[in-house]
Amino acid sequence: APTSQRYDFWAVGKECCSVAASDFRCGAWGDKLASGGIRLTDAGSGGDLKYYRLAVQQAESLYNIMAPNPIFLTWSSNPRLEVESWRQQVFKNFLVMVVFALVFSFFCMTLATCGYAFLGRSKSAYGMDILSEKDWQQGGYSKPAEFSTRPYQT
Repeated sequence: APTSQRYDFWAVGKECCSVAASDFRCGAWGDKLASGGIRLTDAGSGGDLKYYRLAVQQAESLYNIMAPNPIFLTWSSNPRLEVESWRQQVFKNFLVMVVFALVFSFFCMTLATCGYAFLGRSKSAYGMDILSEKDWQQGGYSKPAEFSTRPYQT
């Protein structure tokens, strides 16, 4: 290869190269109709992009080629279908999270309803014991009511 030859597109992957021979077996390597790939970015590579760049630098020095701006691709027989499957998986995950949030909201609402249902049912410090008197329906009390004023005690 001439030294002015540029190689900008690189098919990459993990555990793809054999030790005995210099061959590449990742993605759709055996499919004769495969003619596309999915671009790898920093966000989607899981931190492997720096190692791919290092491999490109080694190839530049070993084979005397130029690759100033390498673009890394994973080899795929149908990249559109693969990206569509990712979209479908994201939507499924979204639906699972929405259902979980709905169930959790109903659970919290049920707990709050049960808690608030008993707020006014405990005995009050200001409550009168009218219903505990045996003559309450006749409008009388068994104890005489004391309406007199009491002197201030010091």
